[in-house]
Amino acid sequence: MSDSGMDIMIDTDKVDNLARLYRLFVMVPEGQPCIRTMLKKSIARRGRRLIGHLLALRSGIGMSTSWVMLTRVAKRREKARAGGGAQIMSLALKWVQDILDLKDKFDQVWKRAFLSDKDLEIALDEVRRENLS
Repeated sequence: MSDSGMDIMIDTDKVDNLARLYRLFVMVPEGQPCIRTMLKKSIARRGRRLIGHLLALRSGIGMSTSWVMLTRVAKRREKARAGGGAQIMSLALKWVQDILDLKDKFDQVWKRAFLSDKDLEIALDEVRRENLS
């Protein structure tokens, strides 16, 4: 079910509840695919939100290229306006940290709540690859 509360449990670090949910769902044949689908949707939704933040950052400085270019533009602007580039760099670093935090959160959920389930590990890898392409 799309409103199962899985996102809320992930957001609030309810690992015990997630583990209980996992144990119940794997008892039925269609349970594990359901968890897999919900986990992929949750990660994709959160990733899209972070990418939206990146796009807002890029549009705020008028660029549409890579992080390498972002760094170069930030450095140039920092020289031109003391502090302006530093603010852009700070936002970029926060975005990178948010991505790493998201990965860490789901890695911990996978290990602690989903008992390092190999099928769910594959789902995590699939959604990472899908969002990187």
